[in-house]
Amino acid sequence: MQHFHAIILSIFSFFSPHKQIKMIPANSIAGLQQVIIKVQKKTKLPVIFPKKIPYDPKIKTYYASTYLTNIPYGVNYIINVDRTKKCHGAHYCNIGKLQTEKKADPRIYHDMNNKEITAPVKLALNHKGYFTPSHAMGDYWPAIIQWRDKDVLYILSWNIDKAKEKTALIKMANSIITQNK
Repeated sequence: MQHFHAIILSIFSFFSPHKQIKMIPANSIAGLQQVIIKVQKKTKLPVIFPKKIPYDPKIKTYYASTYLTNIPYGVNYIINVDRTKKCHGAHYCNIGKLQTEKKADPRIYHDMNNKEITAPVKLALNHKGYFTPSHAMGDYWPAIIQWRDKDVLYILSWNIDKAKEKTALIKMANSIITQNK
């Protein structure tokens, strides 16, 4: 009988629509404020970062770094969150990132069978988002959420448990959208 209850509980938790996500304040990321100040000095784009990030008990310290690009439309930026201080956004040690691009459109991603895996999602303040789940494609790519605000495309990606990635990215995106108003 105990085995039966364990099976029922397992099935119920599998189909549970909302997975609990522990979030921590983004200001706990080492160097984040300095990175934001550095970016603000170089760009006219809004420099906004989620208020909270998903917590991973395996990571003691999160580190921030930035990458600035000067493409024809002005300075775009990437704010990286990494596992190590010297990672600087490298794929193997990056946890997540927020990237902006001026006058760009969301990208639609496809799997190895050319099936579209990017789907529209509703975000705060009537913004339309585009969610792409984590996926393997010659390498493993983290989940991504994209949205436009005025003429800026925001691209937020994060390495998180597959069962929690959509909920976590929507929460993070909504916190950016509501700060931007």
